[in-house]
Amino acid sequence: MYVTGSADDMGLNIMLSLTEATVRDEARPLVPIPLRFVDGEWEDWMVSRSHELFPKFHELETNYLASIYAEQKEQLVAIYEKEEIEVLVASFSGIQAESGEVTSYCVWTEGIESLLPKTDLIMIGSADESAAYEWDKVAEAVGLEPLDDLYPSRYRVGEVPTPEQLDRIGAVEL
Repeated sequence: MYVTGSADDMGLNIMLSLTEATVRDEARPLVPIPLRFVDGEWEDWMVSRSHELFPKFHELETNYLASIYAEQKEQLVAIYEKEEIEVLVASFSGIQAESGEVTSYCVWTEGIESLLPKTDLIMIGSADESAAYEWDKVAEAVGLEPLDDLYPSRYRVGEVPTPEQLDRIGAVEL
């Protein structure tokens, strides 16, 4: 475990370097998601998007979550198949821009009950048309709530937001 203050830029930089080395060199690396202790509980934490270290911390987090969500998906699919429950367990996917910035996304398809992983973006649409939306804006607009007892979190969804809701949320240019 590496410990530093959330406002200690030098400490954050050292922690990031040590974590990157561990992730690169160890067969079972440390969980690279920073935590903070709040009201007697540990919770995930991230530097602000405007912080110079955000892209590197975010890339570590995204790569880690991709592997954890993939394992979780396999387990959930097996459970739902055994119990004959029809629900799509959506994949956690990522893309890397030419700038090197990493963005995670999932797909919410019209007419299919799904369990979505928490991502940066949600691709929402039908067979005819789809667009990308910021997760936080969609969650606020439609009231997405995480399922109990799953880590990382998943969100049960049914009908996609209405066209009016999507217009208010506003699509993201990719």
